[in-house]
Amino acid sequence: MKTVKKSKIFVVGLGCCIVIIFLFYNISHHFRSTSKEVQLGISMLEQEQNKSVSDAQKHIKEVENELKKEKNKEANISMASFKNRYQNSVILGDSIAEAILDYRILPKNNVLAIRGRRTDNSQDEINMAISLVPNNVFLCYGMNDLPYCRGNEKRFIEQYKSMILQLKNALPSTRIYVNSIVPMTKKGYQSGKYNKKDKTFNEAMKRMCKELGVVYLDNDYLIDGNASDYECDGIHPKYNFYPKWLNYMAQSAGI
Repeated sequence: MKTVKKSKIFVVGLGCCIVIIFLFYNISHHFRSTSKEVQLGISMLEQEQNKSVSDAQKHIKEVENELKKEKNKEANISMASFKNRYQNSVILGDSIAEAILDYRILPKNNVLAIRGRRTDNSQDEINMAISLVPNNVFLCYGMNDLPYCRGNEKRFIEQYKSMILQLKNALPSTRIYVNSIVPMTKKGYQSGKYNKKDKTFNEAMKRMCKELGVVYLDNDYLIDGNASDYECDGIHPKYNFYPKWLNYMAQSAGI
């Protein structure tokens, strides 16, 4: 009897093992099959995604090219427009104004500006401006005067007054416009001991203009100190500033 019981137990155990092996095989096969299907699905999704991204990038590139063409077209129109508007005007100043020549927006006879110029060392440009007898004179000084005058706005104004009075006496029919010092970035202000006195200089210029009967032009709203709008020194604006500035000056003068 014991032998028979052992035989039954062995048969039952063997049957269970076969069932377990069979189930394990089916489950394993199912997961392998499912894994392949999932992988295939993922691959198809990736292909569609790549295709969509590629199409989107291609479309963006086409739009950018169209915008660039329009921008270049507008720039050419603006250049021609500025030359016409400023044909009877002269801009005197430092490197901020000289960039108008660097960017070839206006010709040399309209821009008498040289890097490093201040209110006390621009006599040659003043003489040239007087000889041209322009309808309008736009002055752009102060950036180099800040360190030269050691932040002393009274000294700066004395020098500026002398320049303006010379122009007024020689050109009584010419309208004179005085530009404020262009704002700087944080880096620009930190690069010079007296740079933060620019607002004080601007306020002094505003009072001077009122006293002398000339027009003060506040450039603060044209550029706000965002680093991306300036050259690496944080003082000199990039190209985008200049069409806006020239347009603002021209509108102020009614040209």
